[in-house]
Amino acid sequence: MLAQIRRDLLKWQGGEAKLWSYSASLKRLEIRIVKPDVRGNLHVRCLDTSLIEAPTSWNSCSIRVEPIESEGGGFILTDESAEVLIRAGVVATEENVKPVFLGG
Repeated sequence: MLAQIRRDLLKWQGGEAKLWSYSASLKRLEIRIVKPDVRGNLHVRCLDTSLIEAPTSWNSCSIRVEPIESEGGGFILTDESAEVLIRAGVVATEENVKPVFLGG
């Protein structure tokens, strides 16, 4: 599963990332990545989110996901150029989440 998440992120690297939705009660964060002149998108879903440090949107995204080996597990998402740091218990990706547009 982590290998597939990394492949999806690599495919959408360089796109525009936006904090798409957040549910405080569910601790669920969703990031949407789009690329100019490319139909579709990638959604990165973070569940059981305990830390969010990120702008609301950023260009030239290069999000990385690493497992946390201690402290109860989970994942750390980073994008160093945009100073993004997110900690989540579960991470998943899904392509072409509606609405699907050309370039966003």
